[in-house]
Amino acid sequence: KRELKKYKESIYFTEKKYTKYISKRNKFKLFAKKLEFENTFNQIKWLNLYYFLIWAILILSSIYIILFSDYFSVKNIDVIKNDSWVNINLVYKSIEEVRYSPLVFVDKNEIRDRILSFQPNINKVEVQKILPDNLKIILTSFEKLFYFENDWKKYEILSNGSVIPTSTIKKENTIKIKWLSLYWFIDYKIIFDGSVLKSISNAIKYISENNSVVKIKDITYYLKEYEFHI
Repeated sequence: KRELKKYKESIYFTEKKYTKYISKRNKFKLFAKKLEFENTFNQIKWLNLYYFLIWAILILSSIYIILFSDYFSVKNIDVIKNDSWVNINLVYKSIEEVRYSPLVFVDKNEIRDRILSFQPNINKVEVQKILPDNLKIILTSFEKLFYFENDWKKYEILSNGSVIPTSTIKKENTIKIKWLSLYWFIDYKIIFDGSVLKSISNAIKYISENNSVVKIKDITYYLKEYEFHI
C-alpha cells in the first residue's frame, strides 16, 4: 500500500511539473507571437500609408487633368440640324464662348438658352458631351405653317410664330400680313402669336376636309388686331 501511494504521488508531481513547463513555454510563445505581430502591424501601417499617398496623388492628378487640362476642354463642336430652318452660323455664333472651356463644366441648359436667344424658331436642343473634347448638338425647329412676302422678301412662318427667310414659297400656303411694317428686322424673330397661327391652320384644314365646293382664295392676318380673315 505504501509503495502504491508513493507511486501515485510521483505520477501526480510529474504531471504537475510538466503542466507548469507547458504553461511557461506557451506563455513565451504567446509573447513572441505578440511581439512579432506588433512589428508586422507597424510595417503594415507604413505600407498602407504609402499606398494611400500614391492613390491620393493619382486621384488628385486625374481630377486636375479632367477639370483644368486642355486635353478635356471643348475643341470640337458638331451641330446637326434636323431641318432646313436652323441657321448653323447663328448657332456657332451663340455658343462660341463655350469653346475651350472645361468639358465637365459645360452647362447644357446654358447652351440651350444661348441658342434659343439667337434662334427662337428651334423647338428641341439636345446637347451631348463626348470625351475628351467634343460637344455634339442636335437641333429641331418647330413645324412650318405658312409662307408670306414682305418688301419683296420671302419668309416661312413656323408654328410658334417665328419667321425664317427663304428663297421659294408655295402659293397655296401663302398668307397676307397687315401692319408688318411695324417691325424693322424680322429674321429669326417671333413676330406672330402661335395660338392664332394654329387657329388659322385648323380652320383651313377644317374647310378643306369638309367642303369640296368652297375654295379659299386668300388669307389675311391683321397683326395689330390678332385677327385673320379668310
